Amino acid sequence: MLNKGLRYYHTLRHLKPVQIFYQVFYRVKKGIPFLNKVRGSYGTGTSVQLLFSSFYLINANDKLLGVGHFKFLNIGYQFTDKINWKFNEFGKLWNYNLQYFDYLLDENASDDYKKLIIDEVASQIIEGNFKLEPYPVSLRLINWILYNAKSGYLSQSMEKAIRIQIGFLRHNIEYHIQANHLLENYVSLLTSSYFIRDKKLFQFSSNHLIEQLSNQILGDGGHYESSPMYHQIVLSKLLIVFEIEKKQPFGNKQYLEILHSYINKMFNWLHLIYFKSGSMPLLNDSAPGVAPDAKVLWECKKQLSIKSETKEKLGESGYRKLSMNDFELIVDAGNIKPAYQPSHAHSDMLTFCLQYKGKNLIVDPGISTYESNRRRLLERSTTFHNTVTINSESQSDVWASFRVGKRARVRIEEENERYVRASHDGYRRGFKVDHRRSFALDGTTVTVTDEFIGEKKFSSNVIGECRFYFDHTVDIQLNDSKVVAGGITICFENAEKVLLSTYQQPLAFNRLVDSSCLVIVFRGYLFTKIQPE
Repeated sequence: MLNKGLRYYHTLRHLKPVQIFYQVFYRVKKGIPFLNKVRGSYGTGTSVQLLFSSFYLINANDKLLGVGHFKFLNIGYQFTDKINWKFNEFGKLWNYNLQYFDYLLDENASDDYKKLIIDEVASQIIEGNFKLEPYPVSLRLINWILYNAKSGYLSQSMEKAIRIQIGFLRHNIEYHIQANHLLENYVSLLTSSYFIRDKKLFQFSSNHLIEQLSNQILGDGGHYESSPMYHQIVLSKLLIVFEIEKKQPFGNKQYLEILHSYINKMFNWLHLIYFKSGSMPLLNDSAPGVAPDAKVLWECKKQLSIKSETKEKLGESGYRKLSMNDFELIVDAGNIKPAYQPSHAHSDMLTFCLQYKGKNLIVDPGISTYESNRRRLLERSTTFHNTVTINSESQSDVWASFRVGKRARVRIEEENERYVRASHDGYRRGFKVDHRRSFALDGTTVTVTDEFIGEKKFSSNVIGECRFYFDHTVDIQLNDSKVVAGGITICFENAEKVLLSTYQQPLAFNRLVDSSCLVIVFRGYLFTKIQPE
């Protein structure tokens, strides 16, 4: 474990200058009333009801269950009096979900009540009694504007509050955070520009959105935070602005073509990263039920006449897929990225997910919380992934809820359609070895080879622990060192111990179920063979 000073150094040294500047600026700004006050209404143009139909892109259902009754992140709560918009009993993310207002687009919820709480919050915003934060404001603006497109509702206070929030967001863009937050800011301002017909705001937000897409969407089409969940969230927002531009154009033909090309690339990556069964690997910060389902995205793609993707290979995102016969394997051989914003990255180099006959077998467990607690640290740690640890140490120093200090570096050494060999240096500092792992598919057999690379006196004596996390639907039997699970057998060469333990598998935020984990203790190297029973 690095000392606190070194941890901060290795965390902060990757930041962009713009992040450091705005971290300081926004902190100073809070203490200066003139700079910190919410600005007045933005724009003078007449607002218009947008032409839009893909409301299903917003995950809206089953969140507003009745008057004052909300359910977010699988936790329900009934306000008995007025809604406390600062309510924080279930953590910051639950409160943010309360403020997003995506439940406005749930057709099963009462429209009268939706209008009531919109106007309640709008009045508080106008009076300066509602705390505005850039990320919730970004999502709330989109949801209020889309609700207007769907229902036609627009009270005087609602419109004024929308314009106040546009002004606030325009002057509080999350340059200090970057990544998906910055994209959400620009998408929100872009959507707002169509609503208030403000050409200047359109030029600003569309130019910066395209600039960020060129930075954040990698060559293989993956979003650079390497999370399938956030990839789908970003893609859904691009589909929203694509449809609005297509129906009520503000830009030119070239702008629409640029949006089209990025959407196409992102669908390509989605096609490649998903298993053939249609399930999403829960890599890095990913959990079911947060992003729009892939089927919803594909349906929207079809309705908007977006051309079919070109089937390229996975590359810059760091993932690789190997498939043969009944086996399908996804390998994580990428570095922590983006280096300057690794909030949603895990210490999981050379982990993998395996499906057999279209069913989850060995899984990335995913996440159940963003709270700063032991569970969050566990879910980001190396010990919670299908890879190798030494002394239960993580490859990279993941800490707090979203921080990463000193990072391991991975290198792909050799690869083809059915073979990947890569190594990382995460254990070089403490144990003087690198971890090398190779994956091979040959007929009906999957082999995984783990080695410690370094001077012989170190590499041959280092004791490693390899973990395999199984899906909760899989029945596991351990006989000596042979494992039978889900129709396959797993055998180990050079294992000193093979232990079967129980872990809590996240099924979604705040939903855990008992499942099985194998822990294989070995010295120097481990050879694993997986084949049909």
